[in-house]
Amino acid sequence: MTSWSYGEPPASGTGVTNGDSHNHLGGDGGTIAHTSLGTVGANDHHAQAHTHAWPADRELNISLDALGRGATAPALVRLGSYAGYEYDIDDDSHFSFEVPSDWGGGDIDIAFHWYCNEAYALNSGKVRWKAVVACTPEGGGEALDAPTHTETAYTADTNIPATAKYLIESEIEIPAAKLAAHDVVGVLFSRCALAGVASPPTAKPTIVGLEIEYAPVNPAIT
Repeated sequence: MTSWSYGEPPASGTGVTNGDSHNHLGGDGGTIAHTSLGTVGANDHHAQAHTHAWPADRELNISLDALGRGATAPALVRLGSYAGYEYDIDDDSHFSFEVPSDWGGGDIDIAFHWYCNEAYALNSGKVRWKAVVACTPEGGGEALDAPTHTETAYTADTNIPATAKYLIESEIEIPAAKLAAHDVVGVLFSRCALAGVASPPTAKPTIVGLEIEYAPVNPAIT
């Protein structure tokens, strides 16, 4: 062990492991620059932590009862512990939601869980869904039936599950360019005819869950 008298500076190379060579880019006791800590950039460690911890998306449930409102509304059915609405081609529903206050500015997906009491067979058992979307500012300035921003979007022709009464999730995307913070979004939702030559199922597909999905704003980068 090396010793020295009180008040005398230690000799070079003593007192600290590896002495003066133990240098944190500023010397012992010096300030360490953020750019010297690993590979992250200056001052972004807080943001990096939030980037990894912050959820990628959020889900906002829409009342399933909203699907019962339409000019040609689907029928309410029950299966086990579930209630749902079964759609014939051209059955439609109306529902609406406000763009969430923590919306991060990206696309919003209309997501729905559905099943069919029929198993898929080759080229027989495809379903297609449609959404006509209107995005209207909550503060006025646009008529609800003549909004500036609208979108008509479809799913692909989608196979029903290979096993009858199994769940499947489908999504229809509302582009971010059509949306603004706090817009009230109205959706005319329907089952539509297939785009391709395949055949639809004999049984009617039934929706048992409805939600919107979106990426929230990340507070670390605002």
